[in-house]
Order: sequence, then structure tokens, then C-alpha cells
Amino acid sequence: RFFLFRAMGLQRAKDRTVAALPYEPWQGDFVFVQLADTQYGLRGMFDKEHPEDWTRERENLRLAVRFINRIRPKFVIVCGDLVNAYPEGKTDALHRSQVQDLSADFAAVDADIPLLCVCGNHDVGERPSAVTLARYQEDWGQDYYVFWVSGVRFVVLNSELFKDDRDCAAEQAEHMRWLEGLAPAHPRDQRAKRNRPPPEEEQDNGSQEKEKENAAAAAATEAATTAAA
Repeated sequence: RFFLFRAMGLQRAKDRTVAALPYEPWQGDFVFVQLADTQYGLRGMFDKEHPEDWTRERENLRLAVRFINRIRPKFVIVCGDLVNAYPEGKTDALHRSQVQDLSADFAAVDADIPLLCVCGNHDVGERPSAVTLARYQEDWGQDYYVFWVSGVRFVVLNSELFKDDRDCAAEQAEHMRWLEGLAPAHPRDQRAKRNRPPPEEEQDNGSQEKEKENAAAAAATEAATTAAA
């Protein structure tokens, strides 16, 4: 299975970094675009006559891409729920179709504008596992990483690992080790990107999940404070 991308455009993280976006010194203010919930197939959930139709979602993304190509941001990042169907069980084939169409539509972003992705629950499942995480990484690159733009370090987190770790405890532990071990390679600024909002904004009552999310958020905040010092 493979998808065609131009040399730039979609950037797949490897070794927890993005090769095309290494450290560079501050170059002044810049603009970037953050998208979320492209979620191909969402409308089909409510349309019994066309359950596998995501034409409207494709049209919406094409409008966004035209805007992106016009304003020419430093980069674009899509924060989760790239497609709607889960990558497992009865919806696996549908997930593959949605990923293929989204990949094709992402290729319309101008080649010199880096495009990065963050996973959401629809991309790795409500209960992530080694299988669903590997599928995501095959399609979009690693699920957490860092990259630099104009002297600012951006930290991408996989918050789904802290929602339900019954099938990904080892992956969650490795994520925490990586996050806590981030060194401020350059004493400037840092920003964190993730699919879910900070724990204090979540309205759930699951104390165990909340504690795990709080721990991840605290580690990210400490790393950011150290980098900005």
C-alpha cells in the first residue's frame, strides 16, 4: 500500500523529529495554519442512504487548501480525527478508503508548505493498541515528535495514549519517558500540540484517566518553561 506525495508537503516524523524542519534561529513573526477534524465520513454516519459518502468533507478540505495556498503559512498542522472510521474491526476497510482519499487531497497543498498530522481517537481507536498505532504510523508517520520553525520548538503529543492504556501501557510509558527527557536544545520558545484539550478543560469524571492526562500536561508545561527560561 502506498500513496503519492510530492517531495515536501506531508512530513512524516521519524526518530521523533521532522527532518525537513530542524532547528533554525528566530526569523521574526510567522503564520501557521491549524486544522482539526477533517474527519472524512462523519456526515455519512447520519445519512442512512449514503453512509460511505464523504463528498462534503472533501469539498471543505479543498476550500481550506485553496486558502492555505493563497496565504502561504510557514506550515500546516492537522490536529486529529483525520478520518471518521476506526482502523479496526468492521470499519477497517472504510478507514482505508477514507485515508486514501484524504491523502490524495492533502497532496494539493503547495509542495513548499510543510504539512504535519496529529492523531485523534478516530485515527488510533478509542482503545489504542500496538496494531492501531502501527497503522497510523504507516499512513502518517510517528504519533508524537518535535519540530522547529523560526526558532520555536513545537512538541506534538499523542494524548490518546492517556485516555485508555489497557492495550498500550508500554507505548504510554515510552511516550512519558520521551516527554520527560526532552532537553531544551535551544533556550527560546516551545509550544505543545495535541488532539485533546488540557485536562482542566475536560468534562469527564474518570479520575484515573484524569491523573494520567494531568501528568502528561505537567511534563509538557515543565519542558516548555525550561525551554523558555
